[in-house]
Amino acid sequence: MLEGNSDVLWPGKPLYYAKTSGTTSGVKHIPISKESMPAHIQAARDALLNYIHQTGNTDFVKGKQIFLQGSPILDKKGDSTFGRLSGIVAHYVPKYLQKSRMPSWDTNCIEDWETKVDAVVEETIAENMTLIAGIPSWVQMYFEKLIEKSIKACRRIIQKLFFICLWRC
Repeated sequence: MLEGNSDVLWPGKPLYYAKTSGTTSGVKHIPISKESMPAHIQAARDALLNYIHQTGNTDFVKGKQIFLQGSPILDKKGDSTFGRLSGIVAHYVPKYLQKSRMPSWDTNCIEDWETKVDAVVEETIAENMTLIAGIPSWVQMYFEKLIEKSIKACRRIIQKLFFICLWRC
């Protein structure tokens, strides 16, 4: 399939190949067909609708939603298009979710995760974030960086207040 052959695992050729790092033997390429793409979108929608059904809470739509994902930049090799699944799916997010979605497209395009998570923290720290989605280890790293930055900001404020108190006393 990667060499351009059609009708191997599915009729025709895949729209995309989702790259996965895999845990056993390095990078793998998962074919994504035109017919399978709606299932990826529907899974995210169903998760949100299930949350609303289970809790009755719709307040998350009043704030910003953060989606920690792979880069939406796709690579082409011949007739094949490659990318991280979350980056591929980013091209299919409904318009009504775009206005409250974070981080920005430019930040999502950052390939290096350490650099990217720092940029995401900078973009989101002052926002009313009401929903977060992503690979659990990425979400954990985001929160750790967010807490670290918040603590540093609080220390600076406390130091300034302490200096002002000493100066006035």
